[in-house]
Amino acid sequence: MKVNGYFWQDEIYCVSLEINQYNYDDIKSILSTVDEIEIKIGFEKEQTLSKSAKSEVNKRVLKTLINSDYASNYWGKPRNVTVYDKTDNWIDYSTNYLKIGVAEDGIYRIEYEDLVSIGVNINMLVPKTLKMFMKGEEQLIFVNGEDDNVFDPADFIEFVGIRNMGGKHRELSGYDEPYNEYLGRYTDTTIYWLTWDGVDGKRVQISDGNLSTLDTLDYYNEIIHSEKNGWFDFSVASLVRRETPFWIENKTWNEGNLEVGTKQSNFIVSNVYPNKTANIYAKLQDQASSISTKAHLVAVSLNKNTQNYDSTYIDKYEKVVLDAQLNSNELINGSNTFKIHSFPTNNTVNRCVFDWYEIEYPRYLMPINSSLVFSFSYLEEESLRAFKLNNIESENFSLWKYGKAITKYSCYTNKGEIVVSDLISPKDKYLYTEVLQIKSPKFYYLKQFVNLRKSENMADYILITHKKFRNKVNEYANFISSNYSVETKIIDMDDIYDEYSYGFFNPEAIKEFLSSTYKYWQSPKPSSVFLVGGATYDYYGNKNKYTGVSERVLNYVPSYGASVSDNWFVIWDSTGAYIPQMNIGRLPVTTDEEFDWYFEKHKNYLTQVSDDWNKRYMFFSGGKTTSQSELDQMREANQFVIDNYVTPKPIGGKSEHFYKTIEPPTNFGPFTDEYLKNAVDDGGVFISYLGHSGTQTWDNSIVNPVQLKNSKNRYPIVTDFGCSTGRFAEPDVISFSQLFTIGHDGQALAYIGNASLGFVSTSITMPKLFYKKILSENILTVSEAHKQAKLEMLQTYGSTGIYELFALTNTLIGDPLLALPVPDKPNLVLNENDFVIVDRELSDLQDSAKAILFINNFGKVIDDSIDILIIHQFESKTDSIFFDLPMSFFRDSIEFRINIKNSAGNHLLRFMLDPQNSIDEINENDNILEFSFYVAPSSLRLIMQYLIENGVNNNLKLLNPSKNIETSELQIELSDDDSFSLFTTVEKSLDTIVTNIDLNLERGKRYWGRTKLKGSENSGKVFSFYNLQKSKFLLIDSISANGGSLNSLNNKGFISIDTSIVKFELFSAGFNDGNTAVLKKDGINYIPESTIPGHHVALFTASQPYEFVEYHYFNTLVGGNEITRYNALLDTVS
Repeated sequence: MKVNGYFWQDEIYCVSLEINQYNYDDIKSILSTVDEIEIKIGFEKEQTLSKSAKSEVNKRVLKTLINSDYASNYWGKPRNVTVYDKTDNWIDYSTNYLKIGVAEDGIYRIEYEDLVSIGVNINMLVPKTLKMFMKGEEQLIFVNGEDDNVFDPADFIEFVGIRNMGGKHRELSGYDEPYNEYLGRYTDTTIYWLTWDGVDGKRVQISDGNLSTLDTLDYYNEIIHSEKNGWFDFSVASLVRRETPFWIENKTWNEGNLEVGTKQSNFIVSNVYPNKTANIYAKLQDQASSISTKAHLVAVSLNKNTQNYDSTYIDKYEKVVLDAQLNSNELINGSNTFKIHSFPTNNTVNRCVFDWYEIEYPRYLMPINSSLVFSFSYLEEESLRAFKLNNIESENFSLWKYGKAITKYSCYTNKGEIVVSDLISPKDKYLYTEVLQIKSPKFYYLKQFVNLRKSENMADYILITHKKFRNKVNEYANFISSNYSVETKIIDMDDIYDEYSYGFFNPEAIKEFLSSTYKYWQSPKPSSVFLVGGATYDYYGNKNKYTGVSERVLNYVPSYGASVSDNWFVIWDSTGAYIPQMNIGRLPVTTDEEFDWYFEKHKNYLTQVSDDWNKRYMFFSGGKTTSQSELDQMREANQFVIDNYVTPKPIGGKSEHFYKTIEPPTNFGPFTDEYLKNAVDDGGVFISYLGHSGTQTWDNSIVNPVQLKNSKNRYPIVTDFGCSTGRFAEPDVISFSQLFTIGHDGQALAYIGNASLGFVSTSITMPKLFYKKILSENILTVSEAHKQAKLEMLQTYGSTGIYELFALTNTLIGDPLLALPVPDKPNLVLNENDFVIVDRELSDLQDSAKAILFINNFGKVIDDSIDILIIHQFESKTDSIFFDLPMSFFRDSIEFRINIKNSAGNHLLRFMLDPQNSIDEINENDNILEFSFYVAPSSLRLIMQYLIENGVNNNLKLLNPSKNIETSELQIELSDDDSFSLFTTVEKSLDTIVTNIDLNLERGKRYWGRTKLKGSENSGKVFSFYNLQKSKFLLIDSISANGGSLNSLNNKGFISIDTSIVKFELFSAGFNDGNTAVLKKDGINYIPESTIPGHHVALFTASQPYEFVEYHYFNTLVGGNEITRYNALLDTVS
């Protein structure tokens, strides 16, 4: 047993234990298991265990503990919040601050008009109190004209702004350390805060730079950095580590692959200082290789020089920084060419990832476009020196030193030169700018900090969003508060940045904020957090900038890492237990319209009446059609949920399970297209998919949510515990999780999917746990069931490897308060189509009529029975039937007979479920059904074999009554429609046995008729005929054709032989659009694994019925032998 560490959950102090349950002795070939373990907790000194002042322990926390009974009696004291290292101790919450940003090194000014335009009350501003902060530290600034204590129109604030950089990009990070980037990982914008009032602010030292020295520097090292980050690709030995959200050693954006050969790029230099050292740097890493050591050999060169510099081998999964030193005389003032070479090795696959290159060269101290940022990095130590700037064209300039000491120089030009002497260090940065070229920072907003740590704050439910959605979110929060009876609080994302990361864009600030609510807020403390706004790990818009993706994805509410993890925000312990402290969900909207659609669905969801939809559940199982065992695994996992949780009590649900088969090749099993369509139309409370998937596809040819759109406008949740469909933060493709929840055709209110790759073991384990929580343990809140299922998985299988990845990246898209509408009571229902009389023709000659009554329970199955009362009324007679049946699971039926002997005329049946109202139901108003039917008299019988499919030629024959009757006249009523809204009556005297009736009707037309004896109130059964020619059986129009089923025939207003149609469908989504391929014939996808990139080829016979011959796959990305194989196949196809 291993102790991983200690941490707090609410007010319970926990220990994370790792227990190795299995031990294998490879010498004796014996596997030992630990079936039971006893844990003793000891204390170094005597402890007094008691409850805190809190009235009730957090039950959600207790569920995560193996000794919950003990913990429920004793829990710890509140955390000591004073030890928390706050990032807001520089903030005065009572005063105003102006947020500004810079993304380039330079000298910046804030003018009088800038402050006025953004809303600063200049009249109340005392210039000497102006202060500027960056990362909580006050900065040295220059305020022009402050001595008169008035900020006049000519006054300004001047400061040095520094771009936010990575800082160590030429260094190689170690294992599990973040990749060292050139720019800041999240942003290159540095945030500064300007405030006033109170004590005087700090001011920069002014120096004339006129110290005596003989050592004068006349050049500096200029750096040209070239980095085009169009691709997010890297090499890691473990696929699981690669997919985790953490920023590990090789995880980075890059320019692209470097195969064997040369990649080159042009750059421009100017005013090169001769005969000094220049450096070329280049950063690369292994991408693909078939050998472990010396997998790649790379070098750099310059211009047309044939000499290669710094030839270096790269091992598998390794990265390198090439450092080539050469004489600056090899550089050409103007355009030069950088070259990076990859040479052949013993690799059969030889591919590197190229990140960036830099040229650092000596340059004369001359401004570039009237400005210059320079340093003397080639110096070894700080000492008294001078530097001389040449080619100065203006007397009005500003010159600053930015380093250990910050100085503004007050010096002058002399014949186009500026000479400054001072203590100069290799770490100092100098900035020169002509006054007209001084930059203006970006102005964000004027604000008073809201104090998110304030102890008066409280909420059950936090909604974090962006200003863009604030108006809509206000309305939504009120809706949540009213309908879920929770205390809500809306948090602006900018407020989180401002108070937890000094205003810098930084996703990690969300975690700091959420954890602080448990430290500082009063009860109720947040249990749910809803992130409303889109996100991406492409923080710099690289895909839009470098690869032609049309629209940049913005970070309205960011997620953490890549693969992204919202769950990371609510996991606060550092022991590896991965226990979430809050329930979390996200709605990755980018427009108000998307949010409106989700809001509208949610409102409808809470008001929709419970019906059969609430008892329906849909399952889809996929997998590789090259692996029967995998197909079985997927199907059996879904079937386990059906057999153990959906079908039995108390759910008694109606499930539809569609699964892939190899023989015959199908995507949805042995079901017709019509059956599938009807099932989709009916919908279900949830849709569970298991199989392979891409960001925007399932492997069973589902590529668009419209394919699963129900016809009832009901809103399910969707789960896919496989690969990638939860990747809501991709910069170049919209995931299924987005399309299903906020897409125009998406009906889902929640989607649970992986924001990373998935693995078979978790994909077949999680649905059993998740749906157990919902259907068996009655945890209907989706986020709570999601969390509890994860916790059971972690406690059962451990929290490392694929289980760690799953805990972090399996994501809920949707509101965390959403609860599934699984019925909590029975709901007995009789619909108008739930009663059927089996006999097509009823006459008073029959003893009885056979009937079927269907009984629905669209609610919970309880241990009780159903009383059913059937009342039959005919004229003045009434009789009843009583049944006592076991509680229906979904839909049951009973058969019985109705006495109709010698009872011609109208009958009424009244059905009543639970007539005594002894069962507490969801709805008591749908338990009664009335049905009327007609029993025809037997006195007149038409000589026709069919009711509809009859052909006559203006003549009808009737068999006369078999018993004595009082009248000798009959009547026939004829109409153009079966409702007899308008009809004519023909009268005829009865003949001896058969009566012939000649008609004078329009030919080529259908008629409806009914007969009765003159003076009688009861008519016989309705019949129909087509008046054209005499025929015992006639199919001539759509009415006659609809009476039966057509086999190899077509009904388009007339009957014809059907033409055989074979339907081929092709669908391709490339790297940027979903990473999938579908090749279907008559609905069957012939591509076994749809998410593998490359070319998929299916061959069919050239003539009908176009039978499948064989399938081929070619990985065209690899090239080489794959292309040769591809060409060979194409040569054989004619």
